[in-house]
This record gives sequence, C-alpha cells and structure tokens, in this order.
Amino acid sequence: MKKNLVTHILIICVLCIFPACATIPKESAELSIELTRMIRAAEQSHLAMLDQFIVERKQRTNDFIDKTWAPKFMENAMKDTKIMALIEQERDAIQKAVLLTEFSQDAAAQVWKRRATLIDAIDEIGRALRETVASHYSDMLTVNQALTAHLRSAAEVTETRQKLLAGLKVDPAALLPLDKVNGILEKILTYQGKAEEVTTYIEEAKTILKGK
Repeated sequence: MKKNLVTHILIICVLCIFPACATIPKESAELSIELTRMIRAAEQSHLAMLDQFIVERKQRTNDFIDKTWAPKFMENAMKDTKIMALIEQERDAIQKAVLLTEFSQDAAAQVWKRRATLIDAIDEIGRALRETVASHYSDMLTVNQALTAHLRSAAEVTETRQKLLAGLKVDPAALLPLDKVNGILEKILTYQGKAEEVTTYIEEAKTILKGK
C-alpha cells in the first residue's frame, strides 16, 4: 500500500504557504481550504485501497480452506469416524445414505465454522486498520483547519509554521505498520490450529496499531 502521500503534500503546502518572511499572499487561505478537499479525497482513496487489501486476504483465506484445510480435514475425519467402513457394513441402502448424509453435514459444518472464524478475524483487523487511517486523516484535517484559521489572521507566521510542522508528527512508517499487520494476516489465512485461539492474532494486531 502506498505510504502517507497526503502527509507529504500537507508538509509541502505548509512550507510553501509559510515562507521565512511574514508576507502572506491572499491566495494562501484559499489554497489551505483546497487542501482540505484534497485530504478528504486522499482519505477515501486510502480507505478504498485498504478495503481491497482486506478483500484479497479474505480470498486467499477461502482458497486455503478449499484447497488445503478442508481436504486434509475430510481425510482425517473419514479416518477418525471410520465412516467408509460403517457404510460398507450397513446392508440397508437407506441407512447407508443416512450415514453418508450425517457425516457430510457434520463435516460441512466444521468447514463452515473454520472459514467463518478466519474471515471474522480478518474483518476485525480490517476494521481496526480503517479506524487507524480515519483517525490519522482526522488529525490532518484538524491541523489544516488551524492552518487556515491562522492564514486568515496573518499573525506570527514563522513561529506558527514551526508549531504546525511539529504538530503533524509525521512518521509515514508508523502511520499504518502494514508490514507487521500483514504478517499477522498471513498467519491467519493459513491458520490450522484451534479455531478459538485465532483471537490472539486479532489482539496482537490491535496492540501493534495502538502502539504505532
């Protein structure tokens, strides 16, 4: 995913709008207002890319379930239940069908449960990622609103420029530590342990985002 492009744009605009001298062109306030629209547009693009990222991870999870986990699960289930031997021993055709149907339904329920558990985990991490992105852009809009208000007052330009830049606290790598979170998603989409234990990965991802 692209790094924090809008943050860089905001920095450039702040530097351009606040030159070393105290002269502020009348167009500066309009430019700052336009930057607000740019920030909102970039936020929507960023969230759209994030949604696509999550969709792709969910598709890979479904592929893993269908091509790897489910076949292995069915193989083990057939051995553990000895379903084929039971069907062969049963002489009544109807009972044979009943045994096969019950086995198939039970197995399908377990596959569905596994799929739902992993997809739900990815969805929850996706929501946490969206909240992080939305919060960041909200902070940017707050800073830009302060910038616009100051441009209109045209007071203490240089000092305010420095304060605004410091207030941004720009660290693109820390905004959305996607590499770390993606590592957790990779573990989820090929997870083969106990379904109830997958929640530990969700908490791990949320901890990373809180400590970004």
